[in-house]
Amino acid sequence: MQIDLGAHKIETNMAFTTPEGALPEDVVPVLDVLRLLRAPNLFLVCEASTRAPFGEPTPAAGALFVDDDYIKVIQALARIQRETRQRFPIPAIFTPADLEAMDRALYLLDGKAIGGTWTDMNVTTTPRRLQAFRSVIEQGTFPLEYVADAPEMIQIADRTINLGRPRLRYASARIENAGQVLQSAAAAADQDSPLSVRFVPGESDRVEISLNR
Repeated sequence: MQIDLGAHKIETNMAFTTPEGALPEDVVPVLDVLRLLRAPNLFLVCEASTRAPFGEPTPAAGALFVDDDYIKVIQALARIQRETRQRFPIPAIFTPADLEAMDRALYLLDGKAIGGTWTDMNVTTTPRRLQAFRSVIEQGTFPLEYVADAPEMIQIADRTINLGRPRLRYASARIENAGQVLQSAAAAADQDSPLSVRFVPGESDRVEISLNR
């Protein structure tokens, strides 16, 4: 920055490079300012204490100092790290797989569900817990909602990010070994003993995955 106090003129040159080892949350405020320094916005430099302007407002540059897509990527990474409480420096390179994983993470963090299909699921429960669902099991098919114990994980820049436990909503399910399950539950001496239940699709094999938040 070069200022001519007598002529009230100012000349500025700006450049930005992401600092090595910087956290995305620390860089986002700088990128927010740089994104505003473009037309049709005006650029005005003032003295910090008196707010006296140096020169007249000048049109900002026609193009961004930093690519807008890069700003969005850093903002996305900052949000993912903030909401998962897992922080690490900005990687030097974002691979297509990194960007795809970030899109998936943001989609789930927004409370949206990802659709898919399924083939089977094995769950361990107890006879006591099954008693309340006996009539549902005897119906044959039913919608099923299940919160998995294993967390939803993504990979970004060789880092494993835990998004939280996924909630799975199955459009239609049935218990493949229903007869055996009901018989074992009724005959069990210990109502808290482990009991294996195998779920398979009913009329539909559609499943929706969202975060249990």
